[in-house]
Amino acid sequence: MGGRWLVTTQGSTRVWDLDTWTYERRPGPDSLSGPMPYDNQRHRITRVDWWPAVGGQSLLYYDDPSNPWEREQFRRSSVITRIETSPRPR
Repeated sequence: MGGRWLVTTQGSTRVWDLDTWTYERRPGPDSLSGPMPYDNQRHRITRVDWWPAVGGQSLLYYDDPSNPWEREQFRRSSVITRIETSPRPR
């Protein structure tokens, strides 16, 4: 599976680009967890434990940008409310 997907949760949008295998979290004003380190930055996905599904959650991992050889970050979403395809930015 490939493509670029917008995954909307209760307060944030996430961009899953399965063609480049990257992820980006874009928190909104209603985000329950608020801003997190490395928001609004694309990260190369290293693994996915829970794939996004409407009504469910997602869980993925990526290398920590400040220390990629020794540390890994993870992101678990809140409940997913919508998944839609997204065109490539120009």
